[in-house]
Amino acid sequence: MKFLVVLFSLCLVVLISADCPHKRSGLTKWSEWSGRPKAVAADVNIPANSKILLDVSPDFPMNQLKVSGELIFDDTPLSISFERMYAIDGGHIWIGSEDCRVKSQINITLLGQRQPTFDPDGAGTKCIGCFVNSQIDIHGEDRNPTWTQLDGTVLKGATDIVLEDDVDWRVGETIIIATTDFEDFNEDPNYPPSQSEKRVILARPNSKTVTVDPLNYMHWGDFWEGGKHNEKIDIRAEVGLLTRNIVIKGDISGTAGDDHWGGHVMVHEGGELRIEGVELFFVGQKDQLGRYPIPVSYTHLTLPTKRIV
Repeated sequence: MKFLVVLFSLCLVVLISADCPHKRSGLTKWSEWSGRPKAVAADVNIPANSKILLDVSPDFPMNQLKVSGELIFDDTPLSISFERMYAIDGGHIWIGSEDCRVKSQINITLLGQRQPTFDPDGAGTKCIGCFVNSQIDIHGEDRNPTWTQLDGTVLKGATDIVLEDDVDWRVGETIIIATTDFEDFNEDPNYPPSQSEKRVILARPNSKTVTVDPLNYMHWGDFWEGGKHNEKIDIRAEVGLLTRNIVIKGDISGTAGDDHWGGHVMVHEGGELRIEGVELFFVGQKDQLGRYPIPVSYTHLTLPTKRIV
């Protein structure tokens, strides 16, 4: 009986490790890999049949990171920056998996200025790309819930916000409280264009309350009842968690901010992208067709040759 218990325990450990890409055997650590960049703006290639574990933040920003093998992010705080990173020719980029979501802080910065005539492999600049027969998995921490509603109206100047649900939101994270006022579609300069407010959580008095800096506006937190049929309409403000532990952001230095030249995550025909628990910041490229935050190329699309989850 003791032998069976021990055997079962060993099998369980093996199964758990197999579900976590960064715990698999046979990985080469980035910190020990001879192909890692040695200077700024390098082109880095992870060839087929190679399995590289990104166990440390790269020392230099890269021009291009081409993955034909496997690039696996460790579940440890990491920061990486590049102009383009893409899985191609059967490559696979792993940042967690559906069964093993990453809990550490991962910051990915997409570099580059507006270059409308430069379009390598149809992905452009400032891009994470997934090409034919290739896959990208990006799975951030599971947050519960990602949004809820007010449990009671909060007035201008309030600092404690009572929520309908228990939340796992933490001090230092950013939330948004939706407007419950009418928007002025005539753009009256004396009328605020939006009363939605972003705030950083300063304290958590209990599981349903967050403390923030004083609010600038009132936000309705109750039902409206009335009308001919005594309707009950839910018009409570939504409150959402904006912070995620995986952040994909476009660099806004140089002219990129003024040009509205952000990053994007692209899926080409025949590629598969599974993404969840991710915060996208400064993404999309103005006046550039097909450069949305997560554009999907539908050229000659025959399902299920392309998959985005």
